[in-house]
Order: sequence, then C-alpha cells, then structure tokens
Amino acid sequence: MTPDFQLDHAAQTIAAHLVKRGVGFRAAANGRLHVPLPNNFGTLEIGATGDGTDDLICGLVDHPWHTHGNQFEVTGINEQCAALAAFVFAIFDGKYLLIDEVWPDRSQHKRIEDDLARYLKYLPEGTTYRIVNR
Repeated sequence: MTPDFQLDHAAQTIAAHLVKRGVGFRAAANGRLHVPLPNNFGTLEIGATGDGTDDLICGLVDHPWHTHGNQFEVTGINEQCAALAAFVFAIFDGKYLLIDEVWPDRSQHKRIEDDLARYLKYLPEGTTYRIVNR
C-alpha cells in the first residue's frame, strides 16, 4: 500500500497487522484506516480518537455502529491495536455477523454483532434485518 495520506500511529500499527494477514485497506484523509468489508457490506474506519494516547475507534463509515479498542479488555494503545486487528480478522473469518437493518421509519442501518440471540433480544419492534455473510 502506498498511502495518499499520513496514517496516525495507531493506524500504522494496525496496518502492519493487516498486511501480514493480507487484508486490504487504504489510508483516509483523517489519518485512519479504511478497511472494505466482505460482501460489499461497507467500510470500517479504524484509528486514534483525540490525541491517540488512550483509545482507538473502529466504526462503519456512514453508519453509527462503532466500537472502541478499550472495549476489548486490554490496556495501552499497542494492545488495543492488536485487539482491533484480531477483530477485523474475526470479521473476515465469519465469526461476526454483518447485519443490514431496516427500521420502521424505513431508515437503513448496519451492525456488526457476535451473538444473534442477544441481538434479536434488543431488536426494536418492527425492525427487519438480513445477515449478509451467512
């Protein structure tokens, strides 16, 4: 990869993990990584929050779904980088569900979930969903 933009330190670290595994990505103008997901589901944006000293963020571009590096029960930026890279690998390995939702107001949302039963328990009434990677 030849980035058009300078990656933040966390994105550089995660990029090194992705290169080893052969997962494609590109640099975004904000210094984060953009990782296209399987089945044209969308794109993950991964990088530092704020000054990048204590937390990372991983979210779906143009959708509110996101997670943080510190939610993987690790400490420190390097551990968060490894955990987020492992999360991306798990998505590509099919360990997470890629879900398209249509809410009763007809708005469309995307989610990444690891537990279908738990997801369904909290699904708002009238919302339909489709799992795109099963």
